[in-house]
Amino acid sequence: ATFEALRPIQWIKNLSLFASVILNGQLFNFPIFYKSLLGFIVFCLLSSSSYLINDIVDVEKDRLHPVKKFRPIARGALTESSAIFTAFILLFLGLFISVFIGFGFFGISLFFILIQYGYSFFLKKKAVIDIIGIALFFIIRAYAGELATGYHLPVWIMLAVIFLSLFLASGKRRSELRGSGTKTRSSLSGYSDNLLDFYTTMFAVCT
Repeated sequence: ATFEALRPIQWIKNLSLFASVILNGQLFNFPIFYKSLLGFIVFCLLSSSSYLINDIVDVEKDRLHPVKKFRPIARGALTESSAIFTAFILLFLGLFISVFIGFGFFGISLFFILIQYGYSFFLKKKAVIDIIGIALFFIIRAYAGELATGYHLPVWIMLAVIFLSLFLASGKRRSELRGSGTKTRSSLSGYSDNLLDFYTTMFAVCT
């Protein structure tokens, strides 16, 4: 139940840390690849820490959701105290490893987890801001890959990442609004179908 609560399937998002080494032809440069791999591990640890905190904050609403009610904390397979303990262990490990990658990477890792926690407690409750928050996490991951390796992404790729992130975030909210209405997420009351249709179309075109 603990491993399930870490949402390992979501770790695929952290593969964006490899974008800078792939697009600069450095994937098979072992020292550079190793830094990207360490960065990937750090962000997996930090992401899972934030997922645990998020599930604790949302436990009551998750129990009303047709799918989320089966999450470990919502269904009672993992206690909240165990989840909090695990979350802080992962937080410590992630930040500890990030120090060995570089000071800049430690800074972006700390910023990432603070924004993640802030999102769980505050940001996701506000319409539009929640979409920007989701997109920001993808952007931070891509930029963290640059800080870990010293290889930069072309500006057009970064712009594509930004707009693609906004597209995915808008599509996620659109799916939630049409699937379960506003009862499972307070920010959904600030959206309409037409507004989210406009957002997804606009950001898809921009991407």
